[in-house]
Amino acid sequence: MQGSESEKIFDSYNLNPQLFVNEVIDSVNTIVNEAFEFFLQETAKNLQVEGTDRFEPLKKGVEYIRNIVQSKLDKRQYMWEKYCLSQCFAVPQGFSLPQADKPSVDTSSDQDAELDAQLDSLRSKLAQVVEESTDLNKELQALEMQSSKNKRSAASLNEVIQFCDELGFHEKFSELVTTASELRSSLEKRVTQMSTEIEHERAEKIRKLDDDDDKLRLNYHGYGDHSGLCNVKLEDLTQFLDDVKTPNDL
Repeated sequence: MQGSESEKIFDSYNLNPQLFVNEVIDSVNTIVNEAFEFFLQETAKNLQVEGTDRFEPLKKGVEYIRNIVQSKLDKRQYMWEKYCLSQCFAVPQGFSLPQADKPSVDTSSDQDAELDAQLDSLRSKLAQVVEESTDLNKELQALEMQSSKNKRSAASLNEVIQFCDELGFHEKFSELVTTASELRSSLEKRVTQMSTEIEHERAEKIRKLDDDDDKLRLNYHGYGDHSGLCNVKLEDLTQFLDDVKTPNDL
């Protein structure tokens, strides 16, 4: 491939092989020069010849070695330069630059419309997230307030329990339960006793009523003294009527 075509291809990619090679060679030469300068200074210091007549022969000897090394290095660099330009930066046969596409106005408009749609979608999602975040903050504040109320209620309840413990409330409550149980048992016994007494009194009145009824029948039919109801006293009749009414009242 001709050099002009290769240069066009490298220029299209903003590359300059020759400039790259020159910079590498200059960097190597700079390092070599600095190395020999450092070598000369350290050698003069170690031999203690700096500022004496012996320094010039030393400098010439170092320069001679430097020229030998530089000559060998130049040959190596020349070979390396040729290799890089012919092999590393060689453009393959048949390679051509891609044709630059002309910008399409319609494509750009479509891309802008798509970007606008994406931006609108992102704005909508962002607004939704902000709204949800606001609602979550409100719920969080409500939960914090409820938690504070629960803590205060629990603290008050603990104080009441502690106060009751200090006053021996549980022991007094146990005594109260025991007393109530004993009172209930006593009331049940009393009710049972009263029921027994009432039943006994009722049975006694019924028995007495039967006796009086028998007497009245005897007197009414003329048995005994054969005088009938005429011989019955008014007090006995009244007592009899009271006894008759009393069982119904009970």
